[in-house]
Amino acid sequence: MLDELRKLYSEIHVKILTLIILMVTIVVPIVSIRSFNAIESADSSNIIKGTEAVRIIKDRYEDYKGELSIDTLNRVLNYYQSEPSEDLAYVDSSIRYPGIISILMDAYSSIIPGEGIHLNDLKNADDFYSRNTVQIMGFLNHSNDTYEPWEKDVILEKAESIETPFNIDFSRQWVFAYKLLSVIFIMIFLSAIIIGSRIFSYEKEKNMDLILATMSNKQLINIGKNKVLALLTFLTIKYAISITVLSIIFFSTTGLSAWSSQIQIEYFTSIYNLTLGSAYLLFIFMGWISTIAIGVLVAAVDAFTQKSYSTLVIGFIIVFSPLIITRLNAIPTFVKRFFQIQPVNGLLVEKSISSFQIYNVILFNILTTTAIIVNAILLLIVGMLIVPRLFSIRIKNR
Repeated sequence: MLDELRKLYSEIHVKILTLIILMVTIVVPIVSIRSFNAIESADSSNIIKGTEAVRIIKDRYEDYKGELSIDTLNRVLNYYQSEPSEDLAYVDSSIRYPGIISILMDAYSSIIPGEGIHLNDLKNADDFYSRNTVQIMGFLNHSNDTYEPWEKDVILEKAESIETPFNIDFSRQWVFAYKLLSVIFIMIFLSAIIIGSRIFSYEKEKNMDLILATMSNKQLINIGKNKVLALLTFLTIKYAISITVLSIIFFSTTGLSAWSSQIQIEYFTSIYNLTLGSAYLLFIFMGWISTIAIGVLVAAVDAFTQKSYSTLVIGFIIVFSPLIITRLNAIPTFVKRFFQIQPVNGLLVEKSISSFQIYNVILFNILTTTAIIVNAILLLIVGMLIVPRLFSIRIKNR
């Protein structure tokens, strides 16, 4: 396996890809940190950016972070309504009560246009912790039979089970972090396709298949297994380094505040019973399992075609076509649901957080991220079993 790993990394295109991913991994979090901004004060139009903005925003949370009680929500609402203009009310409230005014707006606006409640018309926020189910129910009622009755019941049950009261703290960095993961996932998915497209055609292009053809099936299967293991090991190492570098650069500036806060403080109608920190770890795992599943899937194509360029084209089509198919209105819902759990959807982190889709697997009802992970694991297992044998068959029947 080590020989196959060395052979894999010796290719110039693999080294270039690795360098590009490392550069993107370093640059993207730095750019993201610089995009943080904060208004100096309600009376000033001066915008502060970068690390200084992060420090200012975190300082503003100090007096109000912690358990978000109904009393606190009503106090913030009264303060908002006391301002003479809507624009000033939002700016001033956002500075004085960071995070709270935005979550109030999320709760009383609506995913359905025209059905929200304006904060100035709100008497109190006593029903705040039931607003997620109200909003979700409104969305489900306008979903045009996208969800089955049993599915709607499960969705509302999960929404009602969200842990309350929420814990407010500086949390905006998690929204940026999830977006950063999606960027890195795209780069790594692309590299998995490119590297996987030559894992088996390498010998063919070097005319080494003539020697391989003289070997027994058992020897060829072992070679195939070593190639697959080398591919998975290389992708895993590259993935681990990228995520580690990204996390260190980004969180060393923003910190890990709100790690234990419910994900709903940033994604109010999410039905995931997760904290912002645990969601980050879940998405890292989803990205990794999706990456190696994509690698094995493309390797299977390469084992069959024995042609790197053909594999590259077919690989791109197979991997990324689900993103297109799920956007086509003419496609039946059950077909879309199948393509929504293909490995490439692992890069759509924020879409997963907001998804209401429920998948029934044997006796369990699982959410989109879990369905993507389960599907990727199944593809990985099947791929690891059939790819070495497919390689052996194709070499013998060249």
